[in-house]
Amino acid sequence: MKRYVLLVGGTGARLADALICAASAGAFPAEKLEVLLADTDRRGVRSAGLVAAKMADYARVHQAMQKSEGPFRTELAFSSWPGRLPEDASTIAQYTAGSEADALLCQALFDRDAAALDLHEGFHGRRMLGQVTFEGLLHEAEQNPEDALNAMAGEMADAITRGEEVRVVLAGSVCGGTGAAGIAALTRFLRTR
Repeated sequence: MKRYVLLVGGTGARLADALICAASAGAFPAEKLEVLLADTDRRGVRSAGLVAAKMADYARVHQAMQKSEGPFRTELAFSSWPGRLPEDASTIAQYTAGSEADALLCQALFDRDAAALDLHEGFHGRRMLGQVTFEGLLHEAEQNPEDALNAMAGEMADAITRGEEVRVVLAGSVCGGTGAAGIAALTRFLRTR
């Protein structure tokens, strides 16, 4: 059986902490659990980098203990998505500047303040901003076989084709920006794969 946990946004990052605590206590089977954090926030207190560091700490303990029972028995394979936002596109206005149609759509959908928000810090409760950004990022992910999310979706599809059972948990908050936009976008992405 393949197990996947996709965590979205700041709430997803908080849930990663809970997941690490539960795995540390031996709450999961002694199997591999694929964990992906989908969040553009690279600077906040719940950023993907901090979650990755905690996951790496867990992995070191798991590796050192090499146990099939008890605490730290579950392998947590962590990745974050998107890997990086383009450096020259830290706002939605910059991200859509390459296409006249996209730039006009951006101007129609977002006021200047929203269009100028730094995407490296999440979507600040603006679901529509997240939806537009996620759609662009997911389109780019589909074109890149090495993209973490695209690779994970491909692994899921391959396992299903082989007749394996695949379990997926998608978690975040629908009350903010990243989670509210990301849960719907990732659900659509995975269903089409």
